[in-house]
Amino acid sequence: MITNTFKYLIGSVIPRQSDFIYILYNNNNNNNNNNNNNNNNNNNNNNNNNNNNNNNNKIKMQLIRHFNLLSILLFHLFILFPSIPFLFHLNNNPFIVPLSFVEAKTTFIDVLSEDERFIKLIQNLQRTQLIPYINHLPTATLFAPVNEAFEYEPFITKERMLYHLLNLELRGDEFFNGQLLATHLEIADKLGKGNIGQKLKVEISDEKYIGNAKIINTDLMADNGIIHVIDKVLKTPLDAFETLSSIDQLHIFANYLRNTKLERKIKYGNHITVFAVTDDAINHQFKSVEREYLTGECGGGINDATILIKHQLHFDKVLYSSSVKQGTTELETEQGEPLEINRDEHGNIRVSNGLVTLKDMLAENGVIHVVNNISIPQALFFNAHKYLCGMRATKIVSGFMKYGLDKYIEDRNASYTIFAPRDDLYDENARTEVLKYHIVEGKYKVKDLKNHMFIKTELRTDKLRNHRQRSEIAILPDYSKENKKEYSSRRAEILINDANVIGDPVEIGNSIIYLISKTLSPPSDVMSYAIRNRQLNAFVSAVFASDMHTEVQNANWVTIFAPTNSAFTKIGLVTSYLLHPDGKDDLRSVVGYHMLNETILTEDIPQGESQYTTIDGNPLNIIRDGEEINVEIANGTSTIVQPDVLTSSGVLHIVDSVQLPPSLHITLDKILKGIGATTMLKILKIANLSEILKNTSEPFIIISPTDNAFREMIIKKNISLDEPDEVSRLVRLHVIPGISPELYEGKEFPTLLSNDAKLIIRRDILYGGYKIEVKGKFSLLGKAKITGIGKTWNGGAIYEVDKVLLPRNEGSQIGSAFFGITIGILVATFITMGGGLGLHHYQRYRRRAEYQPIS
Repeated sequence: MITNTFKYLIGSVIPRQSDFIYILYNNNNNNNNNNNNNNNNNNNNNNNNNNNNNNNNKIKMQLIRHFNLLSILLFHLFILFPSIPFLFHLNNNPFIVPLSFVEAKTTFIDVLSEDERFIKLIQNLQRTQLIPYINHLPTATLFAPVNEAFEYEPFITKERMLYHLLNLELRGDEFFNGQLLATHLEIADKLGKGNIGQKLKVEISDEKYIGNAKIINTDLMADNGIIHVIDKVLKTPLDAFETLSSIDQLHIFANYLRNTKLERKIKYGNHITVFAVTDDAINHQFKSVEREYLTGECGGGINDATILIKHQLHFDKVLYSSSVKQGTTELETEQGEPLEINRDEHGNIRVSNGLVTLKDMLAENGVIHVVNNISIPQALFFNAHKYLCGMRATKIVSGFMKYGLDKYIEDRNASYTIFAPRDDLYDENARTEVLKYHIVEGKYKVKDLKNHMFIKTELRTDKLRNHRQRSEIAILPDYSKENKKEYSSRRAEILINDANVIGDPVEIGNSIIYLISKTLSPPSDVMSYAIRNRQLNAFVSAVFASDMHTEVQNANWVTIFAPTNSAFTKIGLVTSYLLHPDGKDDLRSVVGYHMLNETILTEDIPQGESQYTTIDGNPLNIIRDGEEINVEIANGTSTIVQPDVLTSSGVLHIVDSVQLPPSLHITLDKILKGIGATTMLKILKIANLSEILKNTSEPFIIISPTDNAFREMIIKKNISLDEPDEVSRLVRLHVIPGISPELYEGKEFPTLLSNDAKLIIRRDILYGGYKIEVKGKFSLLGKAKITGIGKTWNGGAIYEVDKVLLPRNEGSQIGSAFFGITIGILVATFITMGGGLGLHHYQRYRRRAEYQPIS
């Protein structure tokens, strides 16, 4: 060891200035450390001594530059001989490079020492003990930050300083854009097996950049390399996850890494290559519903996102752009399916269908390439199940899975239209029947939907004889502000039954999904609907009165024509009969005549006349003229006023008339019994006119006073019904031969009493409707109000009135004439007196107007 040490002294070789700097710097540090160990109480003094020594070192550095060679040698010997023990220490210290007196040359440190811009750089190299390391590099390139670069960098690690050194000499004109350079910073296994230097990337635009720093001067030459001046301290690469997370256009990709728990592997793994896809590319390539699905657990969204992201990762080696060969190659991915990599003659790199728009984003543990299109593995696919999850209709998905209906949402080859309520609008009590009611076979796009259109769902029941239950589509156009006279179908609102369609539908393969505002309920039974509908109260009463409510409720695959309350009002007194216990059988036939033994929607009815069969086997003719649909019935026609009310057993149409079957014979006798006209029936029998009540060959009109009217007559007029002749005259005055006509003011009717005994119709000015009176009999209170009319099957009728009509007495015409003349004279007298009184007051007014005031 002594021989080696003195070998340097007798070699007649001049030492390097930079070695002096290193020796002086370390010798002073060692002395200070010894002083610190000997006396801890003198720390402050030692620190001051260190500062003074450093200042002295700088002075010595300046002096040395001006010594001649002999002076330098003498100075070196003067310093060296007292330090022989220290030399032995240097030779045995593995962390300090031994002194070697070789042929004098200019090192990196010499060049840096000549330039005041690098004072802080030299200080950091001294502090990190890298001066000997740098001086003994056979060849290198140093990127030297200026003093200002250290202003906000108070502590620079040794590793970071090594990141400024290259293994080769590289002149400024040898830089090119995208060039990757290996540095002296080596971290075991991060970039591959063994120690591989971290890379620096050259970027050239108007200026030259190396990493995060701009190159402000190039080609400061030293004997063992080249120095390039930079304006910042170079930042060492972050891990791959932190690197891509810092890029604005990679937020979605970074979130996928977090959600799939791949963040940790990207952050701490080794030799990683990431093909990171931009937000714009993901947004363009995936629909919003697909992106939403990939972020959730429903349907395996996170699992599919993991498959997708792993397909963009390669963990076997770091694939820099310079490593990609021209032509097409396959690269294994973490997911398993290979990526197709292509490099063209211009250096453009494509990953599957995506172009690498930003190459070689350097990371501590790999490299990131930014791609403008994502490569989708075959293992990733979408179906209705996944789309429903992405549309936040996860609860209906759970229902489909729970009740074994997954085929409707899993089969990618099937074609369905799905109406799905959002989770916050879903009825969690929905069962199989309800869920099937949300599925329609076939793909119905918006353009295929029409107003008042019925679509067949997947719900089939026994009450429909295994036919498909239907849903109704309604198109409600909004009023167009641009054209106030027209409606704009462009802004039309779509309803499925009573649920609104929310937003635009989403297509997936052969299927389409509509988001709706509520869970659809299959149609209720016909009686439940009729009871809720107030305009069908009379129909409900008729069904219950006929004891057919169970039959109607349990009917399967039927069409029901339900008359409105006003329809029952139109048949007047016939309704009273039908609801009477004596009319139950006839009422049953009437109710049955409103039911067809098949379900007929209005869209199923062709133009012209069609014949259908009721549940009782009677034929029923339906005539369609354009959009108007009429039902031919014995008592005229019945028009459908509200069509196609879906029920659990078929369909219900609301009509404006009660349909009386042709086989039903409504007679005078039945109507009188129905209205409780017991007195009228009694006196008809007394008058031997009972036969006309059931006469089917000749029609009659009977004016039937109520029982109260008869009682009032007996009390007030003191008329007895025990006299057959008087009763006969009274009854015959109330019987009109012939068919019931339309009523109008002044209409006259002959009676069975005599040719002279006629009845006349008067309009009720005060209360509306009509009154009837005996012609030629003047009486202010003698008119009878017609309170109801019931027509028989052969054209006859019952007119129910509130008063009994009385025949005229003898001399009644003279009395009536005298009474009329008397009234006329009285009226004329009042008019004359009123006129005279008015003339008198007028003359007095004129005379007063002629008075002159007294002056």
